[in-house]
Amino acid sequence: MSKKSEKKVLVIPLSRAYRSPNWRRSEKTVFYLKKFIKKAFKESKDIKIEPVINEEIWRRGSKTPPKKIVVEVEIDEEKNLHVKPVKEESENP
Repeated sequence: MSKKSEKKVLVIPLSRAYRSPNWRRSEKTVFYLKKFIKKAFKESKDIKIEPVINEEIWRRGSKTPPKKIVVEVEIDEEKNLHVKPVKEESENP
């Protein structure tokens, strides 16, 4: 019997990256993103971040990354993690 993949939405604080030199902040933001996800899902094997999230982090350059980001983490059967952006659903039809 196969188990379905689980999904969780996380708000990840990335302001810690602002402690590093300003030319290295976006690089550290990706590091703290992976570190937060590893801590939240301790049994994980591999973390795959979609390019859309990487582009969102680097959109404003290396000196001013976002201070927090909302992501959806999908856990498959082999305990691999897939980090995706949250799909925003409009409340008005």
